[in-house]
Amino acid sequence: MNYSRRLSLQCPYCNTKTQFNEHGNFVLCNHTGEYHQSFLCTYCGGLVLTHWSGFNNKPYKLKRYYKVVGDYEPQIDLQKIQNELVRKDFQEAIDCYNHGFYNASMVMSRRAIHQEVEVRKAKGGNLLYEKINSLVTSENLKRLLNKVKNFGNSGAHPDFFLYDKNGNQLIPEEHEKDFAKLALVFLDKYFQDQYEIEELITNAPISELEKTSNLNKNKSTKQRLGKKV
Repeated sequence: MNYSRRLSLQCPYCNTKTQFNEHGNFVLCNHTGEYHQSFLCTYCGGLVLTHWSGFNNKPYKLKRYYKVVGDYEPQIDLQKIQNELVRKDFQEAIDCYNHGFYNASMVMSRRAIHQEVEVRKAKGGNLLYEKINSLVTSENLKRLLNKVKNFGNSGAHPDFFLYDKNGNQLIPEEHEKDFAKLALVFLDKYFQDQYEIEELITNAPISELEKTSNLNKNKSTKQRLGKKV
């Protein structure tokens, strides 16, 4: 389908073959070389994002389209997550959530923490909860990560159930979006603590006592390294 301000598509929201009107301006993605443009269903008002190949510096042929159902934006600057694999998994978890793939989002959140504990060389063999509990961090952050692990299990296994504070079993199909959102929020909080707070502290002005302490630490480290050599 060639580029037009009005498209005839099968709506992924109401499952109706109907017209879509242009919504906003098209933009070029410098990473993929594709043009992106949003359109609105004239029947139900659902918003879809379209991807186009380009021709003469304009969108030309429709490649794919999908519904836009979420608007989760991480509080942490993703570039501050130092490991590329961890950062990629967290981004994919966010993308899955925003496209309505909630089980997939939970699984990717779990994968992100698995990558994170591997990067930090956590102990515990093949058991993720043991790796999490071996991390040198606060107990509250460990509890956050274990919650994310549980959400990931819920997304991956149909026979894994979660319960409310009163002990009532929660039906996964009725809570997928809520579970996925919580997994992202918890993971976001963890990354903020591990990367942003550390950066703030590192770059903050220091006292005379801290300066002396740092000098002594550096001196001691050099002495130990000298002895090893």
